[in-house]
Amino acid sequence: MIKSVILTVILSISVVFADSFSEFKSITELSYLYKMQINESYVYLKKVMSRDYLLTARDIKLISGEVKKRVDLAELSEEFMDSKRSSLYNYRNTRKNFLDVAMYLGVFVATTDSYYYAYDQFSRNYKIRRIIEEDNLSNGQKANTFTNSMKRLFSFSNRKDILKAIYIFNKYKTQYTLDKKIKKASKLIDSTYTFANRKELGFHASIKGYANFVKNRLKSQKSTALYKLREKTLKILYAGSKIFGNAAGRVQTRRGKLYNSDEFISKTKLKLRPLDTLLEKTPFRLTDKFIPGYWGHAAIYIGDEKDLRGLGLWNHPKVRKYQRRIKAGDTIVEALRSGVEINSIKSFSDIDDFTILRLKQKLSLDEKRDYILSVLSHIGKDYDFAFNVETPSKIVCSELHYLTYLDVKFDVEYIFGQPTISVDSVATQGIMNKAFSPISLYLDGLEKKNNVQVQYESVLSEASFNLMGLQERFKFYLD
Repeated sequence: MIKSVILTVILSISVVFADSFSEFKSITELSYLYKMQINESYVYLKKVMSRDYLLTARDIKLISGEVKKRVDLAELSEEFMDSKRSSLYNYRNTRKNFLDVAMYLGVFVATTDSYYYAYDQFSRNYKIRRIIEEDNLSNGQKANTFTNSMKRLFSFSNRKDILKAIYIFNKYKTQYTLDKKIKKASKLIDSTYTFANRKELGFHASIKGYANFVKNRLKSQKSTALYKLREKTLKILYAGSKIFGNAAGRVQTRRGKLYNSDEFISKTKLKLRPLDTLLEKTPFRLTDKFIPGYWGHAAIYIGDEKDLRGLGLWNHPKVRKYQRRIKAGDTIVEALRSGVEINSIKSFSDIDDFTILRLKQKLSLDEKRDYILSVLSHIGKDYDFAFNVETPSKIVCSELHYLTYLDVKFDVEYIFGQPTISVDSVATQGIMNKAFSPISLYLDGLEKKNNVQVQYESVLSEASFNLMGLQERFKFYLD
């Protein structure tokens, strides 16, 4: 119910307003609904904030979306307040002037209620804190956008204007009790936490007292300390992993057995469908020796021009920017050490072994569109040398799948306390009764045409057995 109401309010904001009071109503109603959403999400937030809880792809998407909604609301509120600010400094005690001041104050306190409450909830958990603070190309989020929006609301310049608005509101509101619009605005202002607790929030404190409030209440110090400690640890791991990964990645003893094979490329193009997963193995590269399991790299096929036109996506802004490259054959998205890129099947062919995995779940048209747009939204992100699935600002090839296939429960391992998903976690979803089916299989450069499922699972089983043997031998030497 509340979602439909929010949609109605958002749509009302997107049209030309009949007057500024309609805009005032839309912003304050939206602020109230966002606050109610946080109240309704108490159980969910409590679960997510558990130290042992692993953020799923849906969690990350939901949290990022909630942050963006509130950032957009803050920007909308700031624009409205800017349009009414002149009434504070050229105040004449007229109905129009007073209504402008009341609307200015009403938008501020309503937005602050919603924003402050969300900030208080979101910033308590360092994992959520990381999501709301980091750059994220997927939704156009810049670093610290959420916190900076909050700080602007509580800035010294805003404080000065708010104090002036409060003074005017308290002094003259009894003169306009019969005016319907002013009465509504006054009732809203009086009902907000921000206005009722303006002293607690530092608005009537000294400059020093206000500065202390901003420092102590808006920085969430405990969460910030843990967040910064985690970030420092990640940077150390990131630096070492990056140096090793880049060095090992340059070591290649030969070309792959399927390299630039016209037959392989043409057959693969005919079999691929949008959102298929591509797995490859390159035993001639040094990096392959350090990857657990059999398969070493994964990518996602987004479809060619015909596919994307059929899905109604060809002219979508996220697709339009890559139209020229898609026409030239760049139809797969993959996370490489250089970052997330869109590339061709041909560029993927420097390999020995290859398979196509297809999602068994029947997706609706809207789901297919959302998934493909989600894949494209990651292009340009840096490679995640820390391999943390809970940091969507940087990703590795397997994290691309974790963040795309929202209903697939990939196995996650913890390394140095960080949740990590390997290519093997994606590959094991191709066995019987799992999320994917193997559609095509090449081993040692040769296509396997019969019993693809059986041969695919045989490869995984052998790799798993060999890995267990290595672990047992390693354990023996340690003992």
